[in-house]
Amino acid sequence: MGNGNISFGNIGGNVGDITGGDKVAGDKVSGSKTVNNNNSVSVGGNSSGVINTGDNNTITQTITTTNNDLKELLENLKAEANKVIEALPIEKQEEFKSDVETFVTNAQENKLDKYFKVSKEGLLEATKAVGEVGVKLAGYIPQILDALGGE
Repeated sequence: MGNGNISFGNIGGNVGDITGGDKVAGDKVSGSKTVNNNNSVSVGGNSSGVINTGDNNTITQTITTTNNDLKELLENLKAEANKVIEALPIEKQEEFKSDVETFVTNAQENKLDKYFKVSKEGLLEATKAVGEVGVKLAGYIPQILDALGGE
């Protein structure tokens, strides 16, 4: 907060809607704002609030399984999980991301151990917390379990 200019260079990912503030974590940003197409943001004038660059909790894990059916299910799960992350409170995002990555890693290794079960429960819990956004993700979990031989 305060007077002056704040500049962020080389910000990767989605900057969000800093002009309206609705997609910004925390308070709305006021003062002059510029979003450049080279992934940089400039905020000048009397500015306050938080700018969420949005890329810190995106699941970018590579799906390496050679089972094409499982690969498609895991890719779909990952895409839906990224939607759920956006809907979760910031303080829950990192734990959810970790659960997804553990679930995907163990599914690819067909390793249905206690960590797989804990991550599966974490995913299901998060899908309940975000309502409609989590419905598709929750639907992929039993399909993945079937592809792995059930559980």
